[in-house]
Amino acid sequence: MALSAGFDTGTYRRHQRTGCLALARPPPSSRSTPAMLQFNTLDAPALLATNVYTYTEPALAAHPATDNALLLWVHDDSAKPVGQAQELRFSRWNGTSWSTPTAITNDAYLDGAPQVTWDAAGNAVAVWQRLNTVLPGTATWDATIAKQIEIATATYNAASGAWSPVTLLTNNAALDIAPQLARNPTGQLLAVWHQNAAGQLGGDANNPDRIMAAFTSGGWGTPAVAVDGIPGLVDLAAGNGSGRATIAYTRYLPATGTTTPTLQLFTSTWDGTAWSAPARLTNDTLGHRAPQIVYNAANQPLLIWLAGNALRVRNLATGSGSALVLPANIGSIDRLRIVRDPTGNIAAVFTAQAAQRDLYVALYDAAHNLWGQPRRLTSNAASEAYPTPALDASGRLLAAYASTAIAHETRTTTLPDSSQVVTYTLPVEGQTDLWTLAHTFQRNLTLTGDSLTLSNAHPVPGDSVTLSATISNTGDLALDGVTVGFYDGNPASGGQPLGTRSLSGPLAAGITATLALDYPIPSTGGPHTFYAVVDPANVIAESDETDNTASRAAFGPDLEISDTAVDSWGGRDVGLRVAVRNVGTSPSPATTLRFRRGTSAGTVVASNSVPALARAPQLQ
Repeated sequence: MALSAGFDTGTYRRHQRTGCLALARPPPSSRSTPAMLQFNTLDAPALLATNVYTYTEPALAAHPATDNALLLWVHDDSAKPVGQAQELRFSRWNGTSWSTPTAITNDAYLDGAPQVTWDAAGNAVAVWQRLNTVLPGTATWDATIAKQIEIATATYNAASGAWSPVTLLTNNAALDIAPQLARNPTGQLLAVWHQNAAGQLGGDANNPDRIMAAFTSGGWGTPAVAVDGIPGLVDLAAGNGSGRATIAYTRYLPATGTTTPTLQLFTSTWDGTAWSAPARLTNDTLGHRAPQIVYNAANQPLLIWLAGNALRVRNLATGSGSALVLPANIGSIDRLRIVRDPTGNIAAVFTAQAAQRDLYVALYDAAHNLWGQPRRLTSNAASEAYPTPALDASGRLLAAYASTAIAHETRTTTLPDSSQVVTYTLPVEGQTDLWTLAHTFQRNLTLTGDSLTLSNAHPVPGDSVTLSATISNTGDLALDGVTVGFYDGNPASGGQPLGTRSLSGPLAAGITATLALDYPIPSTGGPHTFYAVVDPANVIAESDETDNTASRAAFGPDLEISDTAVDSWGGRDVGLRVAVRNVGTSPSPATTLRFRRGTSAGTVVASNSVPALARAPQLQ
């Protein structure tokens, strides 16, 4: 098979079971060119760089104590031969602006799948996969070439703004790909990656995969085998704690009692001295994928992953956890990445494809052990991919991602062995751009205009009705102590309090709840306007305090046409008869009845006066 350009871990995964490394240079419109960057300081997407490499694989890291951030991505240098064109670029955000995109690598080697984080000295460390040989244009993919893919590293000096020379973490006769980085609270780093001694992209029983690991201690330590003998490694992730670490990975195995293999989860832990034997966490047919690991403030590993159509978190030390069944309307989930804030909340950023592939975030609220509903961060006709999140010093979510324009071409074909012509629409990828967005996590409660309802709009005086207020948590975090106050009249201008109702537990983000109060109708009847106010005492600090009120007019007159008839008077003359009654709870004033031709918006052909009407008696 001929070897062409490209160096993409995501592509590896898509093709690993075929044993084929899919390396293909995108069309010229997707080649990357130098571009000045802009960073969005508001909560909306902003363009960073145009016309970048389709498989750009951005990696973003924000310094935990400053507003500095570093963004790395794969650049396709069009001036180089196809098999030597993939290089790494970076830009630094200093809290105000991005630096001009600058090369990290500029040689004849293929570089891809970058990962970056900040170390204890305040410098940034990157690892990536490098094809450590110069490919001739006639090269074909085989195990000899695969075994020359190594793990490379370089360090960015924050003071000088320069990168160290590239060095290799591996230099062996094995395939080394898909590195992952994890930082612990003191700035020690852990790198793990996928290795196959036979040069196979997807291992099997005869040529199994292994997971390699290396820690930093003033520099990278010697790589060592963490988990060996994996017949087909798929996903890989790592978390780094204080003196402890955890690896999570997936592989295909049938669940007990079944014959069809599905993705199952395994973990291995580092106790400061050695890695444990792998432990299987799942044994079902859900399909477990995209694991991610972080450590909490108690130095306990938290595993986040997709299980079927649910997003799960589990504390591997205590076994506690929470699950969020993802809404069906967001479509299938692919790439998932997570970040954790100092209070323990976890932001899960992922792409999902329904009508188009967009970017979403779901926040795990650690204080309540609750997931909020996914929030859509992008909504456009392009296809978003490669999300990479980080948190700035204020806890604001930053994310970079690739966005590929999608055009739809109409084509026709003639079916074989027939003359039938079929017309179909084919999506076609266009230019890819690099974008960023920022999202500030918020607390907010909302009552909309239709949030307040009555069980009966026309009750008999002396009866009772139920006022119901539906509250929406439109923020990102679960809220305790949610209370609604009910009023007869506007509370801002002397409305009478009718009572308050409170939720007994927290209200998760994206969830609605209804609180109700019974109201006895005064014997005097008459119209009323009721109000509901969520958080009437303002005990919850919200991002928007202007959307907390809803109102509903009730108990007034309500005219109804109860019967109609047409009398023929001979010739072209007719008589129109209409019965009108007041089904409301108070007398109606005099009004006008109009007759229109054709529709309710047609020409007025006649009109008549309707006198004041008392309330019609209730039918028993």
